[in-house]
Amino acid sequence: MRAVMISCLLPLMVCCCNSNTNSGCSGMPLIFNFGDSNSDTGGFSAGTGLEADYPYGRAFFHTPTGRASDGRLVIDFLCEHLDTKYLSPYLDSLEPDFTNGVNFAICGACTLPKYIPFNLNIQILQFKRFYKRYSNGVRNLFAKEDFKNALYALDIGQNDLSGSFGAMSYDQVIERIPSFISEIKDAMWAIYEVGGRNFWVHNTGPLGCLPRELAIRSKKLSGIDFDEYGCIKSMNEGAKNFNTKLKHLCEELRSQMDNSTIVYVDTYSIKYDVIANSTSYGKFFSLII
Repeated sequence: MRAVMISCLLPLMVCCCNSNTNSGCSGMPLIFNFGDSNSDTGGFSAGTGLEADYPYGRAFFHTPTGRASDGRLVIDFLCEHLDTKYLSPYLDSLEPDFTNGVNFAICGACTLPKYIPFNLNIQILQFKRFYKRYSNGVRNLFAKEDFKNALYALDIGQNDLSGSFGAMSYDQVIERIPSFISEIKDAMWAIYEVGGRNFWVHNTGPLGCLPRELAIRSKKLSGIDFDEYGCIKSMNEGAKNFNTKLKHLCEELRSQMDNSTIVYVDTYSIKYDVIANSTSYGKFFSLII
C-alpha cells in the first residue's frame, strides 16, 4: 500500500520543465538527486576511474554501469515511472546527458565530515556550481523556473550509521544522529534558497538486515542480538531513531519553507516488509541461516 501511495504522489509533485524557448528539456521532468550508493548511477566510477565488474549489472543492464547493484536502483524506477531517462552522474565526462537533471550521489557518501569528497556538503556545492552556470539558460538547457519546478531527491545517512556502529557503542551512535540530521537540514535549506521547492526525502533502510553488516558483525554477536528474521536488532533500532528524527525534520521544514512540498518516503518499512514476508514476493531467501 505504501508503494502505491508513493507512486500516486510522485507525478503530482514533479512539474514539467518550462516549455519556453530558453529551455531545451522539452517538457521532461527535471530531477536532482543527492545521496550514496543507494542512488549512485555511476558517479563513483566516473570520479575515481574504478570499475565495478560482474555481477554488477547482470540482472537488467547485462553489463556494469557503475551502480552498486545487479540491476536498477530506486532512482531508476522513479525515472521510469516519470517516463524520463536515467540520470547521468554529475562527474561523468563521457557524453553526459543533463537534459532531465543530474545525479550527484556517490557510493560511500556520508553527511559528515564536511568538505570530504564526495559527502553531502560537497554534493550541494557541486549543485550550486551547476545552478550558477545553467540557471540563466546557458546552452539553452534550463531556466530558473525549471529549477523551481524540479524534484530534489535525497537518500543519505546509511553510511554515517554504519561507520558509527563500527567504531562506537549504541548510545554513542544515537548521540551522533542529530548531527547527521543537521547536515540534511542544511542541504535542504541550501536547495530551497536557490529556488528548489519539491523535496523527495528517503529515510534509511533496515541497516541490520544488510548482508554486508551481517557478514562483518555476526561472529561477534549472540542469538539475542538478532531479531526473528535474522537482522541485527541494535542496528535496526539505530536506523529507526535516525528515521524518526528525519521525519520530524521534514515536518518542521514544511512549516518553515513557504510554497514547498516535502514528501518523507518510508523506505525502511517497505524494505523490512520484503524481508519479513519474503515468501510473498517470489524467490527470496530468509536472512536466517
